[in-house]
Amino acid sequence: MAAAPWSAAAAGWQEVVLSVSSLERADRFLRQVGGWAKVESGRLGPAELALWNVPDGVTGRYVLLRSAGENSGTVRLIQFSDAQRLEPLRDAARTWEAGGVAGINVRISSIEALLPAFRRDGWQGHSQPVKFTLQEFTVVEVMLTQADGITLTPIERVSPPLTGWNLGNGFSRPFNAFEVVQDFDRSMRFYEEGLGMRTVRDEAGPLGPAGPNIFGLPHDMPPRV
Repeated sequence: MAAAPWSAAAAGWQEVVLSVSSLERADRFLRQVGGWAKVESGRLGPAELALWNVPDGVTGRYVLLRSAGENSGTVRLIQFSDAQRLEPLRDAARTWEAGGVAGINVRISSIEALLPAFRRDGWQGHSQPVKFTLQEFTVVEVMLTQADGITLTPIERVSPPLTGWNLGNGFSRPFNAFEVVQDFDRSMRFYEEGLGMRTVRDEAGPLGPAGPNIFGLPHDMPPRV
């Protein structure tokens, strides 16, 4: 299976939709800490609610955000009127459990500089930031999850130098998402045959050397996984 250039994997998508329990809190965090800007806000229309099979009587509000200078990778925050009584789909899930999107990647200039702001807002790390090398890239990465079960995984490039990204003091648009699946072949068929996506990279091997890892696994396990 021929692999496309690595840059093709970072082209991104148009929009990510996140369901949150507090629209104001999530909006404030992504604007103040992430440096994102509001594109628009409003109420969900009847067609959207019907598409998602939302119960009768439930309404919703949204805020659409994007990273500075970007047109793709927008994030739509949604709060439903009954959000306070609902439980997160991945409540208490661990990073190795299958089901749903496990995390969304953003680029960041310095994880160390912004980590205190994540912690003040209630984001919990699955590990301390981990420095590792993948192919030709050396990065620092950490998985951070907040109370709604949303996981952001900031990636700080160490080498080679990152070009073409305007990060400022915040973080970039979402450019990648990852899943932990029970049946790899079935999931590949869904994305390739069902949704018409194409494979950019196809690799298999151990998770990594023994030691700290972003998934919070015991340090002796990565070489055997």
